[in-house]
Amino acid sequence: MKVRNVFTAILALPLIFVLQFCSHSKYRLDNFQLPGKTTITISDFENLTTYPRAGKIVAEIMTVELDKTKRFQIVENNASYVLTGSISEYRYTKGLAEDPAVALQVKLIESRSGKVLWRGSVSDLSKESIFQRSASLDELTHVLCEKIAESLIVK
Repeated sequence: MKVRNVFTAILALPLIFVLQFCSHSKYRLDNFQLPGKTTITISDFENLTTYPRAGKIVAEIMTVELDKTKRFQIVENNASYVLTGSISEYRYTKGLAEDPAVALQVKLIESRSGKVLWRGSVSDLSKESIFQRSASLDELTHVLCEKIAESLIVK
């Protein structure tokens, strides 16, 4: 009986090892359709973390990712819409490896009325494995902001 338990444990170890190093992505984003020729501004995100300037960093990365889509005219002021949100996690985890963890909540506001038209949230914990290095905070934030940008569609 003991030999069988040891054998089962040996077989289970690789599975446990592989599962431990998986990414833990969560995306709660519905597509939202905007009219063509949309002007948008991205305001600094509210930083709810202890990481200095995370709000400014995320806003800059969000601007880059939205601009890459070529679907919006990004302006500093007098925009039809404002994209903003908050950052609830922006850090490296503690442990054997310092893996990045990012969680963002976003909302799209119609400038004229102040009405929130759309909300979403994205989070990810990038784990290092023996096959792949862990992403940096910056790389992980780009991935999450790209997911947000992809969910905003222009008619």
